[in-house]
Amino acid sequence: MSTDNLPSGVIALPLTRQPFIPTTPSAAVQPPNVYYVRILFPPATVAGAPTPPVIHTCQVDTGSCGIVIPESLLYVGGDVNGSLLPGVTKGDPATVYYEPSSNNLTGYYYQVAQLGLGADENGNCATLCENVTLVGAAGMNPTVGMMGVGFGRPRSYGTNVFLGAPSGYSSYLFTTAGIWLGYTPQNLPNASAYRFQALQPAPVSLPSTSLWETPVANFTLVPPGHGAAQTSVGNAILDTGVNLMLLGLDSAGWREQFIGAQLTIAWPDGNGGTIYSYTLTITGAEAPPGANENPSSPKLVYTVAPAPTSPKYIVPQGVTSPSFVNTGIDAIQGAAFYFDAHVGQIGFAPY
Repeated sequence: MSTDNLPSGVIALPLTRQPFIPTTPSAAVQPPNVYYVRILFPPATVAGAPTPPVIHTCQVDTGSCGIVIPESLLYVGGDVNGSLLPGVTKGDPATVYYEPSSNNLTGYYYQVAQLGLGADENGNCATLCENVTLVGAAGMNPTVGMMGVGFGRPRSYGTNVFLGAPSGYSSYLFTTAGIWLGYTPQNLPNASAYRFQALQPAPVSLPSTSLWETPVANFTLVPPGHGAAQTSVGNAILDTGVNLMLLGLDSAGWREQFIGAQLTIAWPDGNGGTIYSYTLTITGAEAPPGANENPSSPKLVYTVAPAPTSPKYIVPQGVTSPSFVNTGIDAIQGAAFYFDAHVGQIGFAPY
């Protein structure tokens, strides 16, 4: 999709590379099937801003909300016992919880007066966000950053910068080619191909950045030998932060007939139709890499027949009510994903 001649208010975010092109071993620090976007702060317009500014690469994560970066980036010269960068203020303590890795982090909330989004190597930005709250984490790998842009999450770690970009419609579009902010349902590329699901407003107990609930999904599990299908209704997160799937079904004993089964995940439109669905074939079970070294790692995962939309593996969550899936990022390889925070809907356009 071209970034030229975009509609007014639409922003194409520069990525560090194409996310779904296999990488060479030398590029292992940025694994395939991941979106990376650079942030920049403080911009040159801020008095006392260092030259060059701080530019940091973040993984884009629709499974969380808020930017999490090493706290040293927020201090002059990286000295956390020294002075904060111009335009940065320190707030309350923060703890960040990540699943399924359990790589929890502690630090503080910080507010950044101006943060550039979609920066290039020369310090140019696609857009500038103001008064961004984020987490500066202690002991975090200095090369790592997470940019949470999800919704309906039980915790918020700061500003959803994708929805807070100035002068644009509050939405984002993910495709295998990139990320765009600000499309309306009418001016989406190939708009007639999209089908939509209306979201429910989030309860007031959720953070103010989570205005809408997690989408509804239907689950169909056909056991080996084409036995009687088990069906259930639940929720589905399309999570660009992981390349595996988390799955729990509201069906007793579903794991007993899981190997060799076919699982279909479908997002309904609320009127008897489906906006997007795909089917996975379960091929086996195994201990995941690192299961013996990390006590918090899952002890058993399910393998999946290779397909563009197949996750690395499925981590079982047992019997859950309602059913639940975190699809991981690979679902995007079957359809473009659109989130419209302005009216509260998601849309898919199968490729």
